[in-house]
Amino acid sequence: MDPHILIIEDDPFLKEFYEFVFRKMKWKLTLIEDGDRFIKFLDEEEIALIIMDINLKNTSVKGEKVDGVFLSRYVKQNEKYAKIPILIVSAYSLDKSSSKIFVDSMADDYFTKPITDINEFLSQIKKFVE
Repeated sequence: MDPHILIIEDDPFLKEFYEFVFRKMKWKLTLIEDGDRFIKFLDEEEIALIIMDINLKNTSVKGEKVDGVFLSRYVKQNEKYAKIPILIVSAYSLDKSSSKIFVDSMADDYFTKPITDINEFLSQIKKFVE
């Protein structure tokens, strides 16, 4: 079974970018920006990896605006989903040891935008899905 990657992104350009990059890979891809749908989706599908942006301008859960840190923590603090790896993709320059954002998110790893080296990006993803 091909790994299923769930991407939380609300930027239309980046959604198209992800679709383009993943088109040739043998991974199932789902793009979501709605927080409620994201949470429901976790119960319905077997997810190999979550790729998440930090800044989610259009994302909410139960009517409350949320960001990627909130959603990442939701996954990692829920025993049912905690083992799903999360890769934060953010324009913030994150440092695993000192970044409050990264630590607060409880994510497994991060990649800094803009994504200029697609091979490096895919290599980082492969660590989790292959």
